[in-house]
Amino acid sequence: MTFFAGRGESLEGLLRKGRPLSKRRLLAALGRAKQTETSEEMLGLLKSRQLRLLLDRSLKVFGDATRRTIRLHSHLRNMQTALGILVHEGRHVLDMRAGTIPSRRKPTAGEQLLAEGRAWASELAFLARNEFQDSRRWRYLENGPREVLISIELGYGIDEVASTEFARALKDYESLFPTWRQYAL
Repeated sequence: MTFFAGRGESLEGLLRKGRPLSKRRLLAALGRAKQTETSEEMLGLLKSRQLRLLLDRSLKVFGDATRRTIRLHSHLRNMQTALGILVHEGRHVLDMRAGTIPSRRKPTAGEQLLAEGRAWASELAFLARNEFQDSRRWRYLENGPREVLISIELGYGIDEVASTEFARALKDYESLFPTWRQYAL
């Protein structure tokens, strides 16, 4: 199978609702989308086969990542949401490889908040860059960095974050804010 084979389908055709998610369609759509720094770097790793993508129906969350593998839940039905989550998990991969977040031990609450903030910022930049308004996560683009980071903290149940760790994560997240906000409409 040719990597990123799309059989001549346009990005719009690949994004059409109601079509089942497949690895081939997901990679073809990613290759045709407008790239951000994160998605472009992740795409290079996928093309060079240094990073694997797996669809897994037993996954209890939308996605997860290790240094070498991204797994997405195979029952995701919205391609725009799936692409955003792929970029989100790709940011985790890049951060683990760079040592920005730990890959061999459980992160502290502050490290987890920082990692999720970076991943969400990358996902939102990609969604905005491609105007993927049908993504379930598009609505987060309407919020400022503090609101998004608090949503992450509450949504992930990261309740042990000290105020100093939150302030550090917020500072890092705010530095990424203009990056994804520049694409917002």
